[in-house]
Amino acid sequence: YSYAERNAESFEQAQITGEWRITDFSTISAELRRVDERRVSGNGSGALAAAEYKHRFGTSLDLYGIGQVTLDDDSGNYEENNALTLGAKYLFGNLSTVGAEVVTGDRGDSAKIGVEYRVNQEHSLYGAYSYSSELIKLDPLFNQSLSTGWTLGQRWRISNQVNVFNESQFLKAPNESGLAHTFGMDFYPSIGWNLGFTLQKAELDKALGVVDRQAISLNGGYTNNDTQWQSKLEWREDA
Repeated sequence: YSYAERNAESFEQAQITGEWRITDFSTISAELRRVDERRVSGNGSGALAAAEYKHRFGTSLDLYGIGQVTLDDDSGNYEENNALTLGAKYLFGNLSTVGAEVVTGDRGDSAKIGVEYRVNQEHSLYGAYSYSSELIKLDPLFNQSLSTGWTLGQRWRISNQVNVFNESQFLKAPNESGLAHTFGMDFYPSIGWNLGFTLQKAELDKALGVVDRQAISLNGGYTNNDTQWQSKLEWREDA
């Protein structure tokens, strides 16, 4: 969830993601998303599509690019959201990864750098810093956390079928700031299948007052050696 969400009072979306492995080193992914926003200034619905190409060099470096287009802007009620993303991720020490990403598009520009450290086979710690040039939601597909601020979190593997994570986002912009907490679980009921949910609660200080945010998302999908399918439903309300 992005912090600066165009002051949307409620926000719902549905999305579908697919991944195809071209070779042992290259993959192409596609994503479709439908977004409904309800705001004091008016309602808007948008449809977005994106494609990602990722290539691995050697055993440690991944480079990727993403192109995103707006398929439907609800006769102008949903702001155009075309964007281009370039990124890289590097594995070192067999325990840690560091990555960087830049986004430019109709809704502004942003940059992000992050690192993850694997404490052991069951536990990892991660952190990231993002900067956005705009106070509106960039909303890039494949990544929804590109608002200015810090993210710190951790993941645990409880068993072969259950993973748990929690994270906190410390957000700061010229006219607003806040703290958001997220908790999530992922389930793997059988080979190839996955289910999960996330819960988020945040308190954001804006020029017009304090905003209380609550959000819930449900996701599920199936993966085999050639194809990955994922779907997600999200509900969010700002008061």
